[in-house]
Amino acid sequence: MKRSWGVIGAFLTRSLTYVKIYSSQKFFLCSRAILFNLKNLLNHISFAAAMIEATYSDRKSAVQILSKSFDSNKSVEYVIKGGPKRCAQIRALMEYAFDMCMLFGEVYISDDKKACALVMLPYKKKLTLKSIELDIKFLFFCSSIKKLSKVLKREEAIRDFHPENKYAHLWFLGVLPQEQGKGYGSKLLNELAASYSKRYLPVYLETSTRSNLPWYAKHGFMLVKELRLSYSLFILKKELTIYHAFARN
Repeated sequence: MKRSWGVIGAFLTRSLTYVKIYSSQKFFLCSRAILFNLKNLLNHISFAAAMIEATYSDRKSAVQILSKSFDSNKSVEYVIKGGPKRCAQIRALMEYAFDMCMLFGEVYISDDKKACALVMLPYKKKLTLKSIELDIKFLFFCSSIKKLSKVLKREEAIRDFHPENKYAHLWFLGVLPQEQGKGYGSKLLNELAASYSKRYLPVYLETSTRSNLPWYAKHGFMLVKELRLSYSLFILKKELTIYHAFARN
């Protein structure tokens, strides 16, 4: 926010300078310059949203962001029952994922409620009464016994390519559809990767969207494995930098 106020101050200073310099005969040019500065200011502010750690009060916003982001996702379709209650099942899946990450991981959301990430920390996961309750609700409202065996086999195949040491598993990363392409996803992903690097944790994730691979590669993620299910699932990782690897040792 301090950075945004600094940009606003700079904008006003430049605009007043233009007004003083240009005569009334050049008012049109002056107006264009002011509008150009205003456009840059608004663009800057749109990227100024900060990543914050979510609380249970953010549950509704997080579920809404992720449900809309993953509405036509192949991995999600692989899990849910489908049919006329498909949208409700997607919401139930996101509620389940949010609650599990609040128990055994971390949830991050942009302060303007336009982007969200759910991170599981597998080394923290354990069997509790609450986790059993969540699993039962997930199975009843979202998936089915028939689908469960397929999902468990998929999860086992994924774990075969995850490390034995501690790591962070980026379960879901979503941006509201109308806000996509504005840098929210990149900002959230970069901040997450930086945060876990400081804790000496590599980051693993999966995507079923092939067109996302270059975007993840741009942010330092490497392809580990392509799983062939009824669709292709790509396992990606971002390892620690040499500096962080040596620091951990």
